[in-house]
Amino acid sequence: MVSAVKTSVTQPVITGPRQYTGSASALSSSSSNPQIVYVNGDLTLTGNGTGYGILVVTGTLTVKGTVQWNGLVLVVGQGNLQMDGTNTFYGAVLVAKTKDSSGNKLTGVGSPTFGVNGGGNSNGGVFYSSACIGQNTQLATYHSVSFRELMN
Repeated sequence: MVSAVKTSVTQPVITGPRQYTGSASALSSSSSNPQIVYVNGDLTLTGNGTGYGILVVTGTLTVKGTVQWNGLVLVVGQGNLQMDGTNTFYGAVLVAKTKDSSGNKLTGVGSPTFGVNGGGNSNGGVFYSSACIGQNTQLATYHSVSFRELMN
């Protein structure tokens, strides 16, 4: 799936490690112009900014401050998402370890890493939003066919 998304990027593939401070508009997205952003490597977003669309990171995604992303976030490869501050994701987030520490493809899926480190307040987090996911269907030929919510 990630390979298919990479062929549909709406801006050049970004080679990491890369850091953006302040507005996530450095990733050229807005509510009226969501983007498919593909980062080949690590990405760090800091400060106060909002992004829209599909974000793919093949290394470690580090988010600090009050960053908000509306849409689909795929953290694959090393499968490492680190949050510090009041960061909010509306849509869906998938963290999957598909490569070992040397960058070799795993035969299965490894254990991903997700960390929430200090700071922030209880307003941040990951919130499933079918509306945000639905907006992504404008970006490519991907459509939600079904979904299932489970309660404990």
